[in-house]
Amino acid sequence: MRGELKQVIAQDGTQCVLKAVDGWADPEVAQLLMETRAPGLPRCYGISDEMVLAGEALPEKPHYLFEYVEGVILRSIPEDLLSSHNLEQLFFQILDVLAWIRIVSRKDFAHLDISPENIIVTEDRQAVLIDFQASRFLGPESNARDASRVITAGYAAPEVYFGTMRPETDLYSLAMTILAVLSGQMASGLDRSTMRHNLKKLDRSFAERLRHCLSEDPNDRRQAVTDTLYGRSLEVSLSRYERSDLANELVREVENLEDSCPYVFSECPFLKVAEIMFEARE
Repeated sequence: MRGELKQVIAQDGTQCVLKAVDGWADPEVAQLLMETRAPGLPRCYGISDEMVLAGEALPEKPHYLFEYVEGVILRSIPEDLLSSHNLEQLFFQILDVLAWIRIVSRKDFAHLDISPENIIVTEDRQAVLIDFQASRFLGPESNARDASRVITAGYAAPEVYFGTMRPETDLYSLAMTILAVLSGQMASGLDRSTMRHNLKKLDRSFAERLRHCLSEDPNDRRQAVTDTLYGRSLEVSLSRYERSDLANELVREVENLEDSCPYVFSECPFLKVAEIMFEARE
């Protein structure tokens, strides 16, 4: 989400990244990023025609304005951070991001473009997932025919090229991202021999997890993460109106994530209380 940088007066000169609205696969994803915040996600400040840019003319077409995340892309992190432990921590951080989106939205979700260039590692080693243009919430009518035009070659799961999408699609991309960074190559240039060689550099349990995530069978990928928050979220229906006990437990876990906010503006109980208090003062 590097794109073109602009200064936004409304954000005290904060650097922002512009992303064209008409190039967005699912506007609901952008809306979620506007209304909520969490570790590992960039903030969306709004749309360019609703904001003032410092010293710049507004783009001719509407653009989303995203937070510029300070850090380095995963592809460029120093070699001393490429240990199995550090890569596994980054892997789990991105899984938490995917879990957070699914649990808070109560919808199946796929980013569809996870790659070393679309993960920023901050100074405090927090992985931030960026570039959500191809992302979408999944439903019965979802298909990936148009997604194949924007995905990064080598990182997409096999089913994407056949026009189908599942949440587990991102597990394949994330595992391939880790191997590409570890090998210092692009995913499209990795053959099976190179992948096996690099898996041997990782702790056995992590290597086995990645091996399952790279399966052509999405159900096999799901089995690789059953012990994670993301894996548990895939096991239950997160319908806004019908939630199981496990789903409620998962929502509570998300609420406890550091610096996360589980509420969208329209449903935040704290804002509702503040509104009542404000009206009472009047």
